[in-house]
Amino acid sequence: MKTNYVSLAKRYELAYNQLWATLPKWKQLAIQEDLNDGKSSIMLDDMMKSVIRLAENEAETISEEYPEAPILKQVQSVHD
Repeated sequence: MKTNYVSLAKRYELAYNQLWATLPKWKQLAIQEDLNDGKSSIMLDDMMKSVIRLAENEAETISEEYPEAPILKQVQSVHD
């Protein structure tokens, strides 16, 4: 079975946007503060685990209605 990586990447992006949008504002601010300081956090790690679970579960529908999360590029640089 061949994996459609473009489709999977889109699922990850949508899952990230959806989960970010549903986080309480205080948690978004705490994660952004840690990222601005160049460090990882337990809250960010937990969110990333949730993104993976949601994106990899093809039975789960992911909404496209959420705006792009503002810190996506920062997350990638912290975890590289």
